[in-house]
Amino acid sequence: RVQRVSIVIPALDEEPAIGSVLERVARVRAGLREQGYRFEVLVIDDGSRDGTARIARQHGARVISHPNALGNGAAIKRGIRAAKGDVILLMDADGQHPPERIPELLAGMQTHDLVVGARGGTGHGAHKRW
Repeated sequence: RVQRVSIVIPALDEEPAIGSVLERVARVRAGLREQGYRFEVLVIDDGSRDGTARIARQHGARVISHPNALGNGAAIKRGIRAAKGDVILLMDADGQHPPERIPELLAGMQTHDLVVGARGGTGHGAHKRW
């Protein structure tokens, strides 16, 4: 059974959204603690020039800051390298990935090695819906 979960959130100038996202993540985490999950939340601040890092720290996230923007891919790689969990869950800082779906992703990890959440709708090609 998966016990330790690292939630990695790359962020660049997300001051307006990051607090709300982290509050939603905290509510989900609280509900999953009873099931034996332990969490760490890492926000990879990719050179933000606003209060993204400060707000993330205020919400209990471990913040790793890049002095300059290196790009989303570099931020994700940095977060994965720093993660201590058995499972790494990647989320966006702007709220487009609903934290309320975390339990479904973790449930999928009980029988699969990789679980990918996908947006619904028809705006993507067939390869994005697989």
